[in-house]
Amino acid sequence: MNYLANTLTVETLLCMKVEVKMKQTSANIKKPETKFDALVLALKMAITAPNEKQSKECVVLAEQLTVGMSEFDVKRAQKQAIIEADQIVYGEG
Repeated sequence: MNYLANTLTVETLLCMKVEVKMKQTSANIKKPETKFDALVLALKMAITAPNEKQSKECVVLAEQLTVGMSEFDVKRAQKQAIIEADQIVYGEG
């Protein structure tokens, strides 16, 4: 297997992990289609997790997802996750 195939496999597995966590927390969350979307979701779930243990699990997933991403995209995902988490916690608007 070449490096790209290994990377895609790792990315796919990480997205699958995020999907499993997503299913455990809420059925209303949209499935991530990209690594960026998966990172936003993992960060959002870390922020809104009901307890510290689940939050830390989501942080670990998020950290794994950042591998190979640009610093710009990671910061963009962090900002998006905060916005979306605020909407969950404080409501739309």
